[in-house]
Amino acid sequence: MPGGAGIPAFYTPVGFGTELTQGKEVRRFGDRDYVMETAIIGDLALVRADIADRLGNLVFNYAQMNFGPAMASAAKLAVAEVRTVSEDLLPRERIQLPGTYIDRVVTA
Repeated sequence: MPGGAGIPAFYTPVGFGTELTQGKEVRRFGDRDYVMETAIIGDLALVRADIADRLGNLVFNYAQMNFGPAMASAAKLAVAEVRTVSEDLLPRERIQLPGTYIDRVVTA
């Protein structure tokens, strides 16, 4: 997600020439026209994870990994709902989302 990567906008060929892109900036790269779209940044992301440690590092199970990291990184406030919180720090190789992206952890 561009918003999570700190990219404020990007160019895409999707929608060029339609009513949805009227009034938006258009640039030509090579032989194709592209429309500039601003990145989506959410106010709040609710992320479900399996395990967290005291620093907010997360481990996911199954489909939780699909959109959790992308949404947490592209939100102003990210809340993780976790099954359990580990008292010990998670091993580096198990961490799937660093705690720097998580603002709050709630045990459910």
